[in-house]
Amino acid sequence: MPETAQEQTEVVAPFERWKPALHEIVIDTHSNKPGEYMGKELGVTWLRPVGGGIEWPTEGFRRATQEEVMRAKVALENRRSVAP
Repeated sequence: MPETAQEQTEVVAPFERWKPALHEIVIDTHSNKPGEYMGKELGVTWLRPVGGGIEWPTEGFRRATQEEVMRAKVALENRRSVAP
């Protein structure tokens, strides 16, 4: 899927320092899945599923676009709406 001009401007340049806030939604670059940033421990960055769950280590992540954040939040609400 081609990126829009807005998505391209949100990409962080390699020289720009960016550290996500705790629980900020980011994209795991290996699996391309959204996850909440949980921190870095002993050189390993940890993410967890949006809304909670078992954390997983990632070798890389990037800032999520506004569309990706909204998609992750809608998916979470959809899962909650069908839960018993």
